[in-house]
Amino acid sequence: MRKGQLEEEQLFKLLALSIAERKFKAESDWEEREIEMRKVQLSMEERKFKAKTESEDRKVGMLEQELAMKMEKLRAVECGQRMIKL
Repeated sequence: MRKGQLEEEQLFKLLALSIAERKFKAESDWEEREIEMRKVQLSMEERKFKAKTESEDRKVGMLEQELAMKMEKLRAVECGQRMIKL
């Protein structure tokens, strides 16, 4: 092979490698952005879940209080009925 032809082949290989590197970097950058977007989405979903859980915990707490008050009223009524029987 001629020296000029070898240099041309080397130049072509370097150019091909440069293109491949840029393509890889672009894909890598795109994947990093996609990962960051998924992290943000996951964080938002986590906050929504946390807020919903806290809301449900408050509802359960209110229902427990309501139940406790009704049980107290029932005990008072039962106690009052016993007093009437005496």
